[in-house]
Amino acid sequence: MSIDQDTEVNVKSRMTRVIREHTGLAERIAVEMAGEAWNALVTQLGGERVYFCPSKAERDAAVIRDFNGRNHAEVCREHDISRRTLYRILNGRAGGADQSH
Repeated sequence: MSIDQDTEVNVKSRMTRVIREHTGLAERIAVEMAGEAWNALVTQLGGERVYFCPSKAERDAAVIRDFNGRNHAEVCREHDISRRTLYRILNGRAGGADQSH
């Protein structure tokens, strides 16, 4: 897995902050835990492309932003959604019953 050093530092820093905020642990321990978690993720997800989206509303906005009318497959692959979900988002019915992806 090829991850640039800036990305790794940024993610570890954010993970450290989350660990501290949610556990109250000391910085030193949180840094250690973030490093271990990072290493485990790289081992388990190595070679995969991972996309984090905090909410469906933000995901839907990104899908709409990225869609140009002709790049269905690319947008579906990029956002890990089905073509059906893409059309639901585009038609403003993202809250529909079947959100397969």
